[in-house]
Amino acid sequence: MRVYKVVPVPGRVVGKTAGEAVLKIESLSNVIIRESVGGWELIGTMPIYVSTSTGAGVGEPYNAMIFAREQLKEVPSGSALEKRLQEDKK
Repeated sequence: MRVYKVVPVPGRVVGKTAGEAVLKIESLSNVIIRESVGGWELIGTMPIYVSTSTGAGVGEPYNAMIFAREQLKEVPSGSALEKRLQEDKK
């Protein structure tokens, strides 16, 4: 069984210069590298639109990076993962 995590990242890159835009795009690779620690693998992305008020059309665009890894054979006692798994069983 695999476990998943979703990491929000900006859906739009705005740079005043081409160089600034390139730096911002490259920062996304840093997110992937950082989130891959511990065996997490990027398996997909999905656009998400966040609106701050109910019923107010499309808001700020984001992308969700979806990572997965094989479930631990033994969940560390007292960990956030253990608590989440216990809540899911209820």
